[in-house]
Amino acid sequence: DDFNHLEICFFTHRLLFVPLREVVSIVPVFMGVGLQDTAATAPTAFSAYNQVRSPKEFRLYPEAGHSTPPEHKVLKMQWIREQFGISKAR
Repeated sequence: DDFNHLEICFFTHRLLFVPLREVVSIVPVFMGVGLQDTAATAPTAFSAYNQVRSPKEFRLYPEAGHSTPPEHKVLKMQWIREQFGISKAR
């Protein structure tokens, strides 16, 4: 089933076919959007974000381009831990 394909994809880091319509209802999404990004513009990013039916959250970075600032990684990892009930490593 599709969930097993997701497990394989995540645990082996291989790209496998998983229908996007299935992913958006299963996988939590934490998205960072750089408003100066010309490769993946904010309207394009939010078009995808609006299709997500699983838990989701975003952060806007007005000065960022195609990559997010370092603090985004910290926020992202905190959010992932909260979504999956994982304690912070000591």
